[in-house]
Amino acid sequence: MITERRHDPYGAVHKGIRAAHMRCLVAIGAADAASDAQIARLVAEINEHLAMCGTHLEDENAVLHVALDARRPGATAHAAEDHDDHLASFAELKALLSPLAAAAPGNRAPVLAALYRRFGRFVADDLLHMEHEEHVLLPDLQAAFTDEELRELEGRIVATIPPEHMVLFLDAMLEAMPKADGTAMLDAMRAGMPPAAYAALMQAVEDRRRGRTSMAHAA
Repeated sequence: MITERRHDPYGAVHKGIRAAHMRCLVAIGAADAASDAQIARLVAEINEHLAMCGTHLEDENAVLHVALDARRPGATAHAAEDHDDHLASFAELKALLSPLAAAAPGNRAPVLAALYRRFGRFVADDLLHMEHEEHVLLPDLQAAFTDEELRELEGRIVATIPPEHMVLFLDAMLEAMPKADGTAMLDAMRAGMPPAAYAALMQAVEDRRRGRTSMAHAA
């Protein structure tokens, strides 16, 4: 039986993605179609979120799926199909963002409603997908790899994340996890990064959070 003491490469990032999904869904539903500023912020926020989700998908494909299939051929077939579906969802959502950004205020409401429904469907699909990864792929990973090997795979993923996307991941994960877990994660990052790079990263996360708070107060 797999215990919670085993290393879980999905735990923190999936919490962050779930939290960001919900934040974006609420933002779409609450957006004022007549407000140029709100629509511009919303389009930017959803584009950033889709970029983060795309990075996560690509990293899983390139690292976790390749490694697991090498030891358990075919183990990631279902997850790979889900990832293909996600790519189609990304394209459809981006195809709604462009006309939303370009539309006159009086023409935005139908596009905004379509975006809300399509994004909600994407979130529903991804929640099921993450549940599959956590309850099917995670036991396979923990059975096929030691914790040291799982941490090495996770480290390879983290090392390839662009700094601008790492800000998005950290913002989402720190919001979604217990404070003690977040502190432990940041302590490990601080120990493995040059001080200046760590300080710049955390300043970017703080700036993003402060900007979101300011927008909420102005709404």
